[in-house]
Amino acid sequence: TRPGHAAVDAAEEIARVIPVLAAVSDALPRTPLSIDTTKVVVAEAALAAGADLLNDVWGTGSDPGLAELAASAGVPLLVMHNRAEARYDDVVREVVDDLRAALERAERAGVRLLLENLNREPEHAEVRYLAFSVEECREYFSRITSPALGWAFTVNHAHLVPEGVGGFLDAIGYDGW
Repeated sequence: TRPGHAAVDAAEEIARVIPVLAAVSDALPRTPLSIDTTKVVVAEAALAAGADLLNDVWGTGSDPGLAELAASAGVPLLVMHNRAEARYDDVVREVVDDLRAALERAERAGVRLLLENLNREPEHAEVRYLAFSVEECREYFSRITSPALGWAFTVNHAHLVPEGVGGFLDAIGYDGW
């Protein structure tokens, strides 16, 4: 998923991930599973193998068909922010602009877009998750209002939040837990 990566075709991606996804789904049938992909055919295979949600690592930018698939399958669509090059003049403004475009695509498809949780990374990381700090999270949600916008706090990055999950939720003003 990082910029500059060697592309993997859909058949190779399916061969790599679907057997593992199916095995985990069979072994842990009550555990929600996701697939990180940019390819509709891979996402379709993942849903058939037991995935419960889709994670579009390019924020619906590479193929709007992922948003359409999520809507038709009735599964959540998580997104992160990614660019071919991690160069920004005004990172928050540019990410907000890109996120607005992703939301427009999601709204057209009729799917709710869930932002992937805070992920602490170096300022000039190759892949930019949607927020690096509590302040950025507040900024995104203050600049963007849409019924198609939601939040997903995924455990794969929860350990990166120095405030802890509870401290993070407190810091952004969430009181529903």
